[in-house]
Amino acid sequence: MGGIARQVARHNVTINGLLPGQFNTDRIEGLIDNTARQQNKSREDVRAELEARNPSGRLGHIDEFGFACAFICSAHSGYLVGQNILVDGGSFNSNG
Repeated sequence: MGGIARQVARHNVTINGLLPGQFNTDRIEGLIDNTARQQNKSREDVRAELEARNPSGRLGHIDEFGFACAFICSAHSGYLVGQNILVDGGSFNSNG
């Protein structure tokens, strides 16, 4: 992405990416349900384990991802070129 982003930047076109972590969505709820069933655990226990793996101690709220998206689509990010932005509560960079 960086090469293309650099080529078009002089034309006031910015190319960036958002890399989402785990957000509280129907897909994650399905994952929690399936894992609970497969491991014979409660949904609450599976959710707690999932949240404990994230340095923020929780799943993301979908509006938090929306705010990041709105930012990179706004004039406020005009100097942001060729970047991948992690929106994951710190999961990618954690050792846990």
